[in-house]
Amino acid sequence: MRAVIIILTLLQTIFAQKMLESFDLDGMNRFKGETTYRFEMKSGDLQERSLMIKGVKGDISLNGSAGSEIVIVETITIKSLSRKKAENIFDEKKAKVYRAPGTDNISVTGVLMKSSKVQFDYDIEIPRRFNVDLITSGGDIYCRQVEGTIIGKTSGGSIEFSWLTGKIEGKTSGGDITIEESQGSITGTTSGGDIDIAASEGIISVRTSGGDIDAAHVNGKLTVKTSGGDIEISHINGNKAEATTSGGDIEAEYISADLKVRTFGGSIEVFQLDGNLDAFTSGGDIELEHIDGDISASTSGGSVEGDFLTGAITAVSNGGDIRVSKSWRGNNNSHTINLEAKSGDIELELPANFPASIDAAVTGKNSSRAIASEFPISITVGDNEVTGSGTSGSGTYRVILKSNFGRIIIERD
Repeated sequence: MRAVIIILTLLQTIFAQKMLESFDLDGMNRFKGETTYRFEMKSGDLQERSLMIKGVKGDISLNGSAGSEIVIVETITIKSLSRKKAENIFDEKKAKVYRAPGTDNISVTGVLMKSSKVQFDYDIEIPRRFNVDLITSGGDIYCRQVEGTIIGKTSGGSIEFSWLTGKIEGKTSGGDITIEESQGSITGTTSGGDIDIAASEGIISVRTSGGDIDAAHVNGKLTVKTSGGDIEISHINGNKAEATTSGGDIEAEYISADLKVRTFGGSIEVFQLDGNLDAFTSGGDIELEHIDGDISASTSGGSVEGDFLTGAITAVSNGGDIRVSKSWRGNNNSHTINLEAKSGDIELELPANFPASIDAAVTGKNSSRAIASEFPISITVGDNEVTGSGTSGSGTYRVILKSNFGRIIIERD
């Protein structure tokens, strides 16, 4: 008796089912079957609403709406010379759609098949406030205008998330990830594609093993990592932003947050940063402009160049020159300077009224020409080292400059 009641409940919630509704007349011997399931939601409580799709092969497109109904459309496209064979495949390979009795918990379980002649697609409309878990082994995932816990996983396609709110997770083994106009706790992982983030807010963390990352107009905490591509971030507002790549360049501009950047195979460019900077590269140059905060910059294989820099500056180059232009903004920031070029020259430009206590040293040289300064300093020449020291104004801020086998030039702006 109980089994009969459950069957009747399911029959009441599934209708408008059509099999082999239309045929493709493009001459490619393709049949198209479409099945539609409709469910009226019983509760408005987000905690009691869930949709799970698993075991399917094909694209999933899901949109939230202002209505209270779920509409699931499964389309199966079959390439076959035989109508009867196509009908049999359609009957046997339709997904199993189930609604737990008395709940708003719905599951769609696919019947996988390896044939390239059969294509599955799922077009879904749900109430905007809903928890969804979407898993496909062979297609793209599109999810738009949903609020809740949103999970999308695909083994062979791309993921696009738009206008989502809540806990958001996207994972693909073989495609790109796009996140836009979304907010909440957002994570994204791809093993073989690019990641694009736009106009989103929250705690955002994304990673790719084989592509580039582009993030723009993000509010909150941003963490991006790639093992094989470039990173571009712009118009970031928040407490912290972090970018790491093992094999590419990093470009950051218009950032209002503390910024940490790491690359083990490329260059770093930072423009218009309102916050502290921690930058490291083992294989390229570092270029900085308009940085309002303390700076730590280190490169093992390139040069360091900076213009309009405020705050404390620490820069180290193991394989190139250092050229820095210091901007003076009173006593609002720390202004100590520590520059070390282990195999190159140092050129430092200071504001005319900068109150500095200067200590400069060049090893591997024995000529007074190794140090040149427009600020008053005393130069001492040794057998294998040239040193210079002096005080400008009150001498409030330490300026320490070290070069091996290079030259130090101190200029007055």
